[in-house]
Amino acid sequence: MVGSAGTYPPTLRLIVTEAKTGDGNNSYVLYSGVLHNDGPNAVQLDLAQMPGGYAGKMSLFLCSVEKWDARAKKWRLGFNNFPDQTNETRVVPAGETLEVCLVALPNLGVRLGERVRLSLRLSKKTGQGEVVSAPFVARQGSSFREK
Repeated sequence: MVGSAGTYPPTLRLIVTEAKTGDGNNSYVLYSGVLHNDGPNAVQLDLAQMPGGYAGKMSLFLCSVEKWDARAKKWRLGFNNFPDQTNETRVVPAGETLEVCLVALPNLGVRLGERVRLSLRLSKKTGQGEVVSAPFVARQGSSFREK
């Protein structure tokens, strides 16, 4: 487990783990962000459901990668996969989990060794809050470190 930290609401956690490392020809780590609903109520998430075909059927949640700006002492957007429009919602019942982020790093505006975190926006339409993971270091290879 890479780490977790929640901002809104406090009963939601975004846990990041390494899903896969690149093979000999690729130098990335595929990170998975799983939303844990520890609260007593279901949570609704906006998403864009892709229809399938060449790119495959997939769900795009409002997930982004933020990187730490040490000079400004704040988090800045490194990359997001926010779809332009969301066309569905998904409900995460109380006590359930759902994978909401899947990102390969380093790339997508994030360099090797940078301190990053995943951020999930619950709704683009209603302005509902976000849930962020604990920070970690984008790396290549087989060891993972929380920061």
